[in-house]
Amino acid sequence: MKVLLVGSGGREHALAAALRDGGSASEIFAAPGNAGIAKIADVVPISAASVIELADFAQRVGVGITVIGPELPLTLGIVDEFQKRRLPIFGPTRLATEIEASKVFSKELCRRVGIPTAHAWICSSRVEAERALAELGFPAVIKADGLAAGKGVMVVATPDEARVALGLFFDEKVFGTAADRVLVEYGADRILNDDQLAGSDEMTTAFDGAATACGVGG
Repeated sequence: MKVLLVGSGGREHALAAALRDGGSASEIFAAPGNAGIAKIADVVPISAASVIELADFAQRVGVGITVIGPELPLTLGIVDEFQKRRLPIFGPTRLATEIEASKVFSKELCRRVGIPTAHAWICSSRVEAERALAELGFPAVIKADGLAAGKGVMVVATPDEARVALGLFFDEKVFGTAADRVLVEYGADRILNDDQLAGSDEMTTAFDGAATACGVGG
């Protein structure tokens, strides 16, 4: 079976190695891949964000399944496009990806269904964020709403640190449109002392088959 792997990072390198070692893949394509992945798979010069080009390629070469590594193509609806063409693909739809793509969405979801979460303000401007910090106090956590390559979160312990952070978010726009909205939360000390969010932290990974779910790992 031909497999298309979308992405170019270390995570995708690990996936490519696992696909190779699994024995079911007759040929592995990686788009766009990297130098390390090129030793394992045939790299294809198509950006992970080029959803239509990726679907065209998968259709043209007869890919048996496409595996998505990074979040960006998922937020752009790559799974929806492949499903529309009846091309097998592993990953969540664009709407399902919102829980990863938007911290505001995930915060509001937690509030709606009663999942314990830190008190937070949703801010669309520097003025609103400054008002939130004045209300919440320090330490605080400032988070870009959208995807920021794992770098859109800053912990601030003092007003001076907060001013620097807000300058990066709203004035210099180092996180681009990902920081059009930000979350301002209680910092770790305040979460434990004021909100009493005590207990264990556990993550579970599972394959969701709509009617059933299958856990992954031991």
